[in-house]
Amino acid sequence: MTGANGIAAQGKILLVASGNYNSLHSADSAFVYSHDLGRSWQLPVTMPSGYRSAVCFVGANKAITCGITGIDISNDGGVHWKKISGESFNTCAYNKDENTVYFAGNNGRIGKLQL
Repeated sequence: MTGANGIAAQGKILLVASGNYNSLHSADSAFVYSHDLGRSWQLPVTMPSGYRSAVCFVGANKAITCGITGIDISNDGGVHWKKISGESFNTCAYNKDENTVYFAGNNGRIGKLQL
């Protein structure tokens, strides 16, 4: 019930969404990042708000992560995260042409975030 769930790569930055599915609100293991192609890994200074199942880049050093307990955004390559929604989703995908993030969740739920 724990471990890596999603990964995103941009240049030398790697982001890994993770956490403990049995402890959804625990943020102590919800994310790790690397700014050197995985040679070293760090915990964010400000963690996402709990278990996260997916992550995607939405611009230079800018990323979105989502999970059952909500959606967070980082503007600095995963070092700091800020909760932007409490909506529950399992995965996300960025459409560069529309500058939009699409989300999918349980029971056919879909969401759209225009950036």
